[in-house]
Amino acid sequence: MNSWSLLGNTSAEYKKFIGVTDLMTVSGFLIEKNALKQGVLMKLAKLSCL
Repeated sequence: MNSWSLLGNTSAEYKKFIGVTDLMTVSGFLIEKNALKQGVLMKLAKLSCL
């Protein structure tokens, strides 16, 4: 096992990990943004009911 193939494997695994992490971050951000929008709409609805 030479160091280059080890480095290549580690790099690929790292990129895969980063890709998954980015995906989770983006979807988490979108969910938060959506929840925030819904929260604002709920507040507006409550205000308009008063």
